[in-house]
Amino acid sequence: MNLIILDSKIVCLATDDYVAIGTELVVPAPPDFDIQRVADYRYDGTDWSFYVPPVPEPAPVLLTPLQFLRRFTLAERIAVRNAMNPIIMDFLNLIALAQDIQTTDPDTQQGIGYLAQQGLIAPERVAEILA
Repeated sequence: MNLIILDSKIVCLATDDYVAIGTELVVPAPPDFDIQRVADYRYDGTDWSFYVPPVPEPAPVLLTPLQFLRRFTLAERIAVRNAMNPIIMDFLNLIALAQDIQTTDPDTQQGIGYLAQQGLIAPERVAEILA
């Protein structure tokens, strides 16, 4: 079985006597060719591969400051407030001034990382809070 290739994709099956037109290629189907996956095949002029669609970036999680702070346990919130230093005060100020908190925001991630570094939240809680 022959395949017509255009821009690295299979566009059609071809008879043995088909002659390529323009930039088309006519090549034999790979030995393990599966017609059910025809749209997934890619041909680079020498080798066959399967197209893997990109995984979409997850939508950022937007939280109100209250929703964000509720991701902490009561003990964690008290520990953070009792350990006030300029960095923690700045982080809590940013939370208080924000209309929403984005868990993928570098300031948010660094702030949570700092709290874990200071021992105010457990390291495994970082991913839970930012999820």
